[in-house]
Amino acid sequence: MRQGLAERRSQSTALPIEIGFLAHHGHAPESLHQAAILAQWTGVSADEFLLKHGLVDENAFYRALAAELQMPFWQLPACQRQHNIPEASWQAWRP
Repeated sequence: MRQGLAERRSQSTALPIEIGFLAHHGHAPESLHQAAILAQWTGVSADEFLLKHGLVDENAFYRALAAELQMPFWQLPACQRQHNIPEASWQAWRP
């Protein structure tokens, strides 16, 4: 290293595991890398950053994750608080 200059070394382009799979499902690796940097800077996980900031739609995120894991993706209907769904109904969906 020369005095006063930063070392030249290659920087990692690896994506965090929680979002890396998205690069295989139509999301630009550079955008994912930038989001990962911002997530680290703000102190949250990369997936949380992408989802909370609307950079990746939640449905698209979990659909891509299911495809990556070679699992089916079942989209459940959205339920809102005003719907009175008995607790027994929710028990059927819990693992």
